[in-house]
Amino acid sequence: WHGKKSVLTHHGDLVMPNNFKDQWIERIMTALMRQGEREAARITVHSCDYADHSKFLVPFRDKLECIYPPVEIPEPQADAVAQWRADLGLTQNKLVGFAGRFVEEKGFDYLLQAIPLVRAKIPNVKFVYAGEINVVYEHFFDRWKHLVEQERDSIVTLGLLLDPQRLANFYAMNDVFALPSRTDCFPSVQIEALLSGTPVVATNIPGAREVVRVTGMGKLVTPRDPQALAEGLVAVLTNRSAYVKTRAQIREIFNTEKTLDEYETLFETLIR
Repeated sequence: WHGKKSVLTHHGDLVMPNNFKDQWIERIMTALMRQGEREAARITVHSCDYADHSKFLVPFRDKLECIYPPVEIPEPQADAVAQWRADLGLTQNKLVGFAGRFVEEKGFDYLLQAIPLVRAKIPNVKFVYAGEINVVYEHFFDRWKHLVEQERDSIVTLGLLLDPQRLANFYAMNDVFALPSRTDCFPSVQIEALLSGTPVVATNIPGAREVVRVTGMGKLVTPRDPQALAEGLVAVLTNRSAYVKTRAQIREIFNTEKTLDEYETLFETLIR
């Protein structure tokens, strides 16, 4: 309207649960987003892998710029991590971390189904969750609460972690981080985990697989498959050193200064 060029950052296609109300919301919101992207001069997306597999973005491929997002997290505090483990009574356990909203797209139901399969191979394993369980706009947790109760002895819940230092210590406390998503554009928790020294087991889906692909710090598994997820977690837990990279190696790829430089170049190009 004002004759100004706009740049949109696409954080992911809207994927809602498969029911009439949510699908109606998805269609309306997607139509509005498409209108915005038609008007934009450029659209940035967190990975070309996601863009190439997004039905939403395909019509706008000539406008796309693939720029990794900036991710900043403090270095973990080794003493605090050890103390936290001790306070939770987990010093002798193998730990699998997972975090985020307890909603359908995150695929935590597959992780819950994988717990007994992992425990059969590694009896002392515990699964540590950071996040909010009762998401008011989606009742996904209620559908899988029976599995949470069934695996109660294997699950440790920490609640929502808002302090960046405590979040870094959470990642470092775990031996591996699980990302069992159904769909995901570019979950920053992966990079945060890697920067905290913890390898990732992620589902092999567009966008979410990018981090493990480019760093080698983890393992990709078949999506929506508890058995494959369990096998991936066991593989990393039993040979963790083979998947660990240094923080400096991860920063060579995911670097905030590089991200800012790429955005600055994009803006300067549009101005010219």
